[in-house]
Formats: sequence, C-alpha cells, structure tokens
Amino acid sequence: MSAKKIAWVVGGILAVIVLLTFLARTAPTEEPAPNDSSPSATAQKRERTEETTTSPAASTPPPGEDNAFVDPDPTGPQAVEQPTGVAPTHKHQNVVQPKTPTPDQQDPEAVAKAWLTIFNSRTSEQDQGWKTTGKPWLTEPMLQGAADMGNQGLKGRYPAAVSKIEVKEPVEAWGPDTPIRWAHYVEVTVKTEDHGTMLLKYRIREQLAEQGWMINASPLDSWQTLQD
Repeated sequence: MSAKKIAWVVGGILAVIVLLTFLARTAPTEEPAPNDSSPSATAQKRERTEETTTSPAASTPPPGEDNAFVDPDPTGPQAVEQPTGVAPTHKHQNVVQPKTPTPDQQDPEAVAKAWLTIFNSRTSEQDQGWKTTGKPWLTEPMLQGAADMGNQGLKGRYPAAVSKIEVKEPVEAWGPDTPIRWAHYVEVTVKTEDHGTMLLKYRIREQLAEQGWMINASPLDSWQTLQD
C-alpha cells in the first residue's frame, strides 16, 4: 500500500475516535431509578448530594433577607424607658414651705412678693394651692395665663420653697411707675430638695383697682441653678 493511502486510513480512524469521544461526553446521563442500589447509581447519588451541600448559594442567604436583623417593635418592652422628670443632680437639702402671705394690697411691692412666694413654693407638681390663694391679687387673664403656662423654671424640681425675693429696677419698656401702674424686675431664690438652689428672674406689672394693686403680667425671663 502506498504512503498516501496509509495516511488517508490513519486520518479516517482518528476522525472516528474524535467523534465517538464527543458523543460520549455530550450524551445525557441516565437518572438511576429511586430503588436502584447498584454501585454506579449509588455513586451518582453521592456526587449530587455533595454538590448540593457545598453550594455557596445554599449556605449563604441573600443579603438583606434571612441574614438581616429586623427589630419587630422598637417601641415594645425592650425599648429604654424614658425619664419622666429631672434626675437629682445635687445634694439633698431640707425645704420648708413658707407661711401663706397676706399682703397689704395698697403696697404693690408686697403684692408682688406674695404672688411670687406662693407661685414658686410647692410641695409637688400637682400642688395647685396658689390658684386659690393668689386669686385676690391677680386679674382674671393673669390667673388663667399662669395656669396655662405653668412654672417652667421649676418643672420636675419639686418640692421647692422660696428663700429670698429682691425687687429690682423698673421695667423701662413698660413705662415709669405712676399712681396707678407699677412694673419692676424681681429676682426669686428658690431652694429645692434634690436639684439645688434656683434663681428665677421675673418682670412684674401691676395695676391699681378698687380693691388695691393687682398683677396683670408676670413673665419669667430666665432661670438658672446657683452653685451649692
């Protein structure tokens, strides 16, 4: 046989081998029957099990789903309880409530001191005795306004009692004192049991009525805690 024929035969054999190999690799794998206990079926089942248990998709949940923490009820019992008052920050001191004042209503300064004494001396937040005691010295709008506004300087700091009151200079913006009008700055020192000593600064304005001097305005301008 000539060399040319031999080359053609060898080439044909190689082509057949390549084709058979390709068909063997691409042919579908036959699934073993559920009750097939042959060695080949057992090996195939073991390979599929290993692939499933080592798959990254099976061992790692998608971000933001199963591996995310969600607080179901942030306002529930696990939430930190919010304080309802001002926590004690100073050493304890005894507070004695002053006697109920009975001012001379012909004296505007006495009326101012009496009002600020009862308004800032209280046993608790619920102590509203000042409304009855102070009614004869206050105009009706003033009484209602004080009830609505409350005492912001001492909120959450009771028991408290006034220890000193100083009447200061006139309030120029409200005009000079006259026989029927009186307006002054007043500073009030108040002792509390557990929150130190406070200094409250007011402006007091009064008008002369038939029954005597009556307060028609008493805004609280500022308050601060004094050094123990």
